[in-house]
Amino acid sequence: MSSPSPASLLFRANLACSISSLRRVRPNRPFWELPVHRIPTLRLFRRLLRSADYTQIRFSVGLHFRSNQHKTGTEKVTAALRTGYKWLKTFESAHSGDIKSQEILQRYDRLVAVKRKKAVMEREELEVLNEENRMRNRPMLTGGLMFPTLWHPALPRMKPQPIKVSRMIAKRKRSYENRQVLSLRLKEQLRYAKGEVALEEGLGVSDSEYGGSVREWSREISAALDKNQVYFDRMLTRANGPVPQELFERVIQARRNKIANKTRERERERKGEVLMATLRRGRKGPPADALVRMASQQREDDRVSRGGIGEVGYLGKVKARIGWRLSRKDGETRTTEDGGTEIWSIEDGAWIDVEKEKQLQVIAEELEQENERRRLGGG
Repeated sequence: MSSPSPASLLFRANLACSISSLRRVRPNRPFWELPVHRIPTLRLFRRLLRSADYTQIRFSVGLHFRSNQHKTGTEKVTAALRTGYKWLKTFESAHSGDIKSQEILQRYDRLVAVKRKKAVMEREELEVLNEENRMRNRPMLTGGLMFPTLWHPALPRMKPQPIKVSRMIAKRKRSYENRQVLSLRLKEQLRYAKGEVALEEGLGVSDSEYGGSVREWSREISAALDKNQVYFDRMLTRANGPVPQELFERVIQARRNKIANKTRERERERKGEVLMATLRRGRKGPPADALVRMASQQREDDRVSRGGIGEVGYLGKVKARIGWRLSRKDGETRTTEDGGTEIWSIEDGAWIDVEKEKQLQVIAEELEQENERRRLGGG
């Protein structure tokens, strides 16, 4: 095979020199870190701010740059920069006296002002709703006490329990399990190493790998075991810690407040108010296995008995019929100061004098007889 001619070699050399200058050179850094991109972009931003005569438009310029500053794709960055230069052209045209551009900017300024006002109102409404939701679901002291354990010190019982407390307990439980496994593994390694030492000393090996002072090679294992033991000691100290007096007083006060709130709630229900507790109690029912064995009248009595906390009237009669323990039983008697006898009537919700009741009964019978006589006589 013949070698290439000198003319061909010269053409190849000239061709390489001509193409090498046109070859694309990729920079070592991304384009957003290069001054050739950063400096013109900042200059465009400053020119837009200087050219914008309206406050809302300046806000839109800043918002546009803030929303696009994270972009790293060349196409998206190019589109955002073209939008910026288009705005700059409109601003400069308005500065030069173009009436149409000025009207467009004025209308756009009013539009942005309305949208910003709407966004502020929506944000304030959302903050109010979030605050209401937070207050509705805020942890409240129940009057109970969580005594110290391995996972937490003495804490007040809260409902709902804060998620941070739950995560703290769960994290400490996982850490305890991991440290238990680590402690067993370290003790096993220490036992193996001691066995190797005893074996080499028994064989009389001169160049011993594990021989010599035991503390020299077991120092790190012992340090890790001591560190684990410090963790376990802290857990025992936490579990055996006392209940602070301040916490105890807060729990007792929360219990008093709970009793006072429940008392007020019962008083309001007795006055006829339908509260959330009333609705929750009314939605309850007997277990399914008991419900299927109940007759229709028994189901109705159970529904009525859960509808209130009163013990008089029709509700009291229903509760007495199904076996509720009431503060006063129907027909219970007592002696008055003047020696008379009164009977408690659940239906009337009052003490009824026996003698007066008999007199009223006689009068009612006489009145009924007289009405019957007149009715027959008139017929």
